[in-house]
Amino acid sequence: MLWEHTGFETLFYYDASMHGIWLAANTHLNTLCGTIGFMVGRKLVRTDMELTAYSVWIGAYTIMLAVINSHYDRFFYPGK
Repeated sequence: MLWEHTGFETLFYYDASMHGIWLAANTHLNTLCGTIGFMVGRKLVRTDMELTAYSVWIGAYTIMLAVINSHYDRFFYPGK
């Protein structure tokens, strides 16, 4: 689906002429960042730094929601 409908991953910023490999690379990067974030959080919890671990994931979600909020019209756009 991602390969044929490239607008979903870019929130319809780019049109369908964008090659699907760039979107696949972006999805891979998102997964990699999530994995690294999990590993950092796990290390912080194991070293008794729970407050720092909570601050890291709350900060990450705050940044993610701020980005989505700044482009909410494209985020909720169902396509053409």
